[in-house]
Amino acid sequence: MLVGLGVAYTAFLISKARRESNHYENAGGGEWFRNTGVMGMLIPVLLVITGLAALILGAHWVVSGASELARQLRISELMIGLTVAPLGTSLPELATSVVAAARGKRDIAVGNVVGSNIFNILFVLGATGSLSDGVRLGKASLNLDLPVMTSAAVLCLPIFFTDGRISRGEGALFLGYYLAYTGYLILAAGGDHPAVSSGGQVWGLIALFTLIVVLFSLIRDLRIRRTG
Repeated sequence: MLVGLGVAYTAFLISKARRESNHYENAGGGEWFRNTGVMGMLIPVLLVITGLAALILGAHWVVSGASELARQLRISELMIGLTVAPLGTSLPELATSVVAAARGKRDIAVGNVVGSNIFNILFVLGATGSLSDGVRLGKASLNLDLPVMTSAAVLCLPIFFTDGRISRGEGALFLGYYLAYTGYLILAAGGDHPAVSSGGQVWGLIALFTLIVVLFSLIRDLRIRRTG
């Protein structure tokens, strides 16, 4: 089912891209392609392929080097899995999004992150489940990881729609949430800790604070629209 949804979503994107391409051609935007020729198109394609290869290779080096360093420092494998592995897999997205945003290509920055999450959930998780005996979820994933992921996705909706942009404060809020989540995982992996035993209360306060921030953003956006 997940893979089927992924195929349908990809087909929709291709159909939409073709319609936009036809509109682009009618507006005279295809002149650059006709003047550039095959060799002119080859250079950007090679740059994209080389950049993707460098991102993948760089992420692999980061994970390998950090894992070896962690072992030398006698840090547990669980700690590596909670911190280094997610960092390595997300470095290509981070580098691409930061560079795109710095160059004013904000649609690429946001689309890169959103598209990667859609691909991972639909294709990667779907293929993993369909080509094996199934993926069994642990209690930690059901009680913490999946609710946090869902909450983060829901939190994106009002932030994306308010004023049509992600402000620096909202970006700092997302980053702070990730640091808090990672810190909680590290404390939980280290054994009994007061913050872990009271984790429900902590995440309840975070949810309340999030609700306040979202409501503030919505009210601010409504005021801007009315005065604008």
